[in-house]
Amino acid sequence: MATLQGLPAELLSRILSLACTDSGATGRSLCLVSCPIAAVAVSFKYQSLALRGRKQTLAFARLLERKFHTGPPPRIKFLYVQAQESQEELEEITTEIWKDYSIAKQELQDLTMGGIGSGKKNPGMAGLLVYGSHMAYARQVAEAEQDKFGRDGASAICKILRTAASTLEVLHIATNGYITEQFASQQALNLPRLLDLTTCGGFPLNTENRTSRPALLPCTTLRSVHIVDASYWQSASWVADFFESNGLARFAPQLTSLCLSEVGLHDDFIAAAIARGLGLKVSGLRDCEDLAALPESVKEVKIFHEAPEGREEESRKLVENLQAVGEESKNVRVIAVPVVVESEETGDLEDTYFRQWLEKVDGWL
Repeated sequence: MATLQGLPAELLSRILSLACTDSGATGRSLCLVSCPIAAVAVSFKYQSLALRGRKQTLAFARLLERKFHTGPPPRIKFLYVQAQESQEELEEITTEIWKDYSIAKQELQDLTMGGIGSGKKNPGMAGLLVYGSHMAYARQVAEAEQDKFGRDGASAICKILRTAASTLEVLHIATNGYITEQFASQQALNLPRLLDLTTCGGFPLNTENRTSRPALLPCTTLRSVHIVDASYWQSASWVADFFESNGLARFAPQLTSLCLSEVGLHDDFIAAAIARGLGLKVSGLRDCEDLAALPESVKEVKIFHEAPEGREEESRKLVENLQAVGEESKNVRVIAVPVVVESEETGDLEDTYFRQWLEKVDGWL
């Protein structure tokens, strides 16, 4: 009976390429079998890779620095980076960062009230100045730690993306607001083979300065962009920024397919922004003159929107607005797809998008 070892090298290479389309486990496992197979499998060890959580992301960036400091980089073709904590996890992290400041602030408040509830006497103006300086210092330390928290994440992600730049075709990236803000401090990324991008949390926007370049240089290969708006658990929405001059028009100049998910209802902004992006004047929609035109190459815009119970009228209005845009557009399909969100838990949503990424990768080759 024929075995993998007995196959011609080209056929074996093709089989292993098709097999390595999961989170990375298959590629790593194949590198541990017989030498003839491992010798071929090593090329596909990192072909498909999922990094789920901050620890995995930082650890893989360190591995790249240590193991691939010299020599050819790993061939990463499909990459999933989930560096976005749940709201509860993020609150725990920021609470710990700001703990000393909160204590100092509370002490100062107690003292300015004459020690009410604290058992302390008012220390006078000189004492209050001392406590005030303690609070100011604690604030500076907390701000520095918070910036470092975001900067470490942004630096690790950029390290991974630069290493994968020559082969990366499909990217799903989810970041929290602190990481997204720190992309502005990193050198702009060049991903010359990127075809498909799903982004949750604002990447590659420069959220610190909207007039500045995004974190991704113009990518002429990029055809499909899926924007996931996770504002209800990250308390920030970046959807509007993607329609500005330094958004999609800048980093995806040859875009053909745009998809928006988790957009909620957002009044009439979504429909108005799309109309503006397509150069349309639609009666009843606000004028968004400050937004930029979408690339002329766009052929399809698909919006997955929630239809929550009790807000049926708002949902109906959103669909009507999108349909009106679609009727005015002759060359671009505008599609509104209602979705039922069974759970708004970050973990459940993350699993959903992870499965979608796996399905995309599985059908890519």
